[in-house]
Parts: sequence; C-alpha cells; structure tokens
Amino acid sequence: MCIRDRAYTYWVVQKYIEKPLLYKRRKFDIRVWALITSNNELFYYRQGYLRTSSEEYTLDTKQNYVHLTNNCLQQHGKKYSLHEVGNTISFEIFQNYLNEVYAGLGVDVERHLVGRMKDLMIDSFLSVREFLNPRKRKNSFELLGFDFLIDEDFRVWLIEVNINPYLGIPNKFIEGLLPKMLNDMCELVLDSHFKPVNEIPKWDIKSQFELLYSSKQKVNQRREFGCGLYPLKKMDIAPKQNEPFDANPVSYTHLRAHETPEHLVCRLLLEKKKKKKK
Repeated sequence: MCIRDRAYTYWVVQKYIEKPLLYKRRKFDIRVWALITSNNELFYYRQGYLRTSSEEYTLDTKQNYVHLTNNCLQQHGKKYSLHEVGNTISFEIFQNYLNEVYAGLGVDVERHLVGRMKDLMIDSFLSVREFLNPRKRKNSFELLGFDFLIDEDFRVWLIEVNINPYLGIPNKFIEGLLPKMLNDMCELVLDSHFKPVNEIPKWDIKSQFELLYSSKQKVNQRREFGCGLYPLKKMDIAPKQNEPFDANPVSYTHLRAHETPEHLVCRLLLEKKKKKKK
C-alpha cells in the first residue's frame, strides 16, 4: 500500500515489547474497565483480570496464539482453556503467582502496578477530553476497556483503549464479576435518574468503581510526573554516579535447567543482596 495515496489516513506506530513479564512461560495482558460520564468524570473499576495466551512465549514465531491475548482470537485456538478456563485469571491468582515466583522482590499488584495504570488512564482521558461528547448530550456515559502490558522489569505499558470491550463470560470468575460491574455501573449512571422499580440483587461489597478524575468535584488522582517508570527500584538498572554501567547485567546464558527468565532475574537479585550483607 502506498502511503502517498492515504494522505488523510491516521497511523499508529507501536514498538513491540520483546521481553514481557510472563505467566507460566506465556504472555498475558491486563484488562481494566473504565467509565466516562458526561460530567467529565473518569471512573476506574478496581477488579481487573488477566488474559493469557495459549502457547509458550517465543520470538521465533509470529503465531497469533503466542503474541495476541485477545479473547476473540484465543477462543478459536486448539489450546484455548487448556491452561486456564477461558484463558482468564483474577488479580488474586496473579498475586499468588508473583508471591511464589518473585518472593524476594515483594511485588504487589495494587501497590506496584495499579498506580501506574491509573496514571495512564487519566492521561489518556485528558488527552481526548475536549473531543468527547461533542454535542454536549446530558446524562451520557461510555464503558471502556483499557489493556495493559507488564514488561520484565514490572513496568506498565498501555496497549490500547477499547470503546466496545468484550462482555462475554468465558469462565466462572467472569460470570461472578461481570454482573457486579454492570450493576455498579447502572447505579452510577441510571439510579439517580430512574429509581429501580423492581427489587434487584444486592452484593455484600460496595461499588468497585473508583473516581479518578472529575473537574466538577475537583478530583485528580494523577500522581506526580516525577514518578519513575520502574515501580520496583530494585529493577532500575541505571548506574549510580561514578559507578560503571554493565550494559548486559542479566544474561540468559546463566539460565539453569528448568529455570525461566523470571526466576533468573529474581535469583540474581537475591544473590546480589546476599553479597552486600557479607
């Protein structure tokens, strides 16, 4: 295709992240729901989930079932649901995995990853705020799906924002999560205008939608821009002043039998910590 023939076409160029954090040797991304209202409000839904691929990660193939985690694609693969039902897991299961594999790092999903997700969600919202709801329709809203990738250094990257997020039910976890999210959304955008006539089921926990930004209520949870990309300072390999820089601090040639790259990083960091104590 000749670009010159597409003078008025918008293009998006993204750098592929070759070294993502893996879940049991497979690639994954994180789906988080967000709600935007006509009052210039941005809400974040606290319970997100991971979408996993069906094949082990490698750069030696361009197979979609290795590199793309979208449910609409993975569900057509022969290994769909082989590892996890519906290729979907909760934050809780992900946290348990991190506790097991990266015990020495103390990685916490809420403390180390979610904060950066919220920053990127606010930045994305503010970048297009003036173009949203151009006809100024009152009481309008939109549900969005934010997709994030975590790299080997636990840095959070925004992949895309979906205006028509998947609302299917691939497993029991989503079967319990989705109705609660939709009920919380309706309570926010509808109940103040249309009081429910029939009795609706009540959940034990309060709404999981958290207000991230509101110009009217003067709410802005965006952290200082000075916050580094590395949520774990231990993973920031930038050299200190007057300290020689090792251009290749972690070589995969040091991998032991049956050891994943993630285990290698964790092991080397722990060994380095032990040497300092001595």
